[in-house]
Amino acid sequence: MKNSIMKKLTILGFALVGIGIIICLATGQTLLGNSIRDHSDVKMVDSGNYDLSKHKNKELFVNANYSKIEINRSNDNKIHYEFHTANKKQFSIEGINIINAEAPIAIEVINKNTFVGFNNIGNSFIKISVPDSLEKLSVDNALGEIEISNISELNYLEVNSSVGGMKIKNSTINKEANLESSVGDIKLDNINVKGNLLSKNSMGDIKLNEVYAGDYIINNSIGSIKINNKKNFKYSRDNIRTSIGSVKINEGEE
Repeated sequence: MKNSIMKKLTILGFALVGIGIIICLATGQTLLGNSIRDHSDVKMVDSGNYDLSKHKNKELFVNANYSKIEINRSNDNKIHYEFHTANKKQFSIEGINIINAEAPIAIEVINKNTFVGFNNIGNSFIKISVPDSLEKLSVDNALGEIEISNISELNYLEVNSSVGGMKIKNSTINKEANLESSVGDIKLDNINVKGNLLSKNSMGDIKLNEVYAGDYIINNSIGSIKINNKKNFKYSRDNIRTSIGSVKINEGEE
């Protein structure tokens, strides 16, 4: 039994070091949080906006690789978008793509040369603001951090991060949130999900602070799970689990 625990702790230690190195590459920072990129050449190379009231399908799909994604609330009924980079020629930039009123609105920024993609990490980012009338937001990023804040009135939120993790704060989801990361932390702060909150991670921690949901389904493979809620909340311990790491709910280890 003791050897099994030590083996798990050793695996966890090596995994966390690996996660740290990969996240540093994905975010363009050192382990101490200092930038390892020169941002002097970064500039806005593409922008646009779209009036959501003209569109029947109130869904936005964001697809990117090798870029940080920042999404927050707009002050009008438009979707606003900006792309900043120092290497415009390496990207295929779709901007705001409207197929027809029945289809989801799409924003796509893809690095065409994945072999040199690491040169763009930390030097490329997408800024998007969305109105309260948006009903569903789906975000997919291959390599780079995802940050979402101050979003309200969404019915559905889907976020998929391959490497880089995600931070979501100060937002309300009326129905369901589905959050998945392969490598990187999932950090949620001041979130209200009226339906199910599904959070899955392969390597990295899952941290919830003042996050309330109709039901919690939280699974981690390698990394800890930490929930800190001041108010009473209902949860099933069977639905909150990690294979290697600890589970702490309101500072108590379970």
